[in-house]
Amino acid sequence: MRHRVLHGDGATTSELVLGTWGLAGLGYGAVEAGTFEAVVERAAEQGMTLIDTAEHYGTALSALRPLLAKLPQVGLMVRVGVRLVEGRLVRSLARERVSEGVRSAVAETGRSRLDVALLHTPTAEELREGGCVEALREGVRAGLVRTWGASVTGVPEAHAAIDAGALVIALPFHAFHQPIFRAIASRARGRGVRVLAHSVLAYGLLAGRWAPDHRFAEDDHRAERWAPPELQARVEQLELLKRLVRGEVHGLRSAALRYVLDQEGITAAIVGPRSVAQLDELVRDIAHIEGAALPIEDVVAFEALARARGLLD
Repeated sequence: MRHRVLHGDGATTSELVLGTWGLAGLGYGAVEAGTFEAVVERAAEQGMTLIDTAEHYGTALSALRPLLAKLPQVGLMVRVGVRLVEGRLVRSLARERVSEGVRSAVAETGRSRLDVALLHTPTAEELREGGCVEALREGVRAGLVRTWGASVTGVPEAHAAIDAGALVIALPFHAFHQPIFRAIASRARGRGVRVLAHSVLAYGLLAGRWAPDHRFAEDDHRAERWAPPELQARVEQLELLKRLVRGEVHGLRSAALRYVLDQEGITAAIVGPRSVAQLDELVRDIAHIEGAALPIEDVVAFEALARARGLLD
């Protein structure tokens, strides 16, 4: 697996980052016992060197402790500011709460410091006020945080994070959803900000495995995300991605992943496999890339069609 520079000191990350939201049994329903541990260990074997987790990902932090003790080569990125309290999400980016979140994450995982600490979905106002930002800077000065940044959901928040001095920004980006990245890409490059893309397969949509009449289980967040008519329309739109499937690109999932990793300014893609088999498939999807992930003429043709249909929002 290829690696890209993540930290200002030149340290790198694998271009695929292991996300643990779904793996922790959130959003998509429960996972079988032992799956969390098996996937983390396999990710390390496959060359992944960064794990993305959060305070509110159930028991993920404590579950990682014995695994990280055996995997010193794997870095840790933690989102702070949202906790899971008695089944409810409780959000606070107050300075003291962020500091507490950093200290708790370090203690729970047994690491001496977090490789990346992200403010989770801060507002632009919270970033400008600066209390939460100063909390992470204090963490850096105390040796508890190596690099800090923010996980953002909108363009104003992304710009505010850059203005505040964030060194890493995590944001949603995939072949049919690009507005935040496009709005900040130039500024981010100019400031040396590393951009990590999540939702790169649009919660599984871009894998191309669903029929138009596909239905989700009740405990799957996608059942609420897409009404049947909307899901049908989105599945039909996948036809546009087919022009990227040729040569080393053997399927829609590979095309979607390579499209993300081929973007100038994207440091890595956060993926969320829920089994060892899914993880291995994702790694194979990007294996043996030499030079550009996709022929530029194919990308131009795809983007022109997607833009004409209003899909590059």
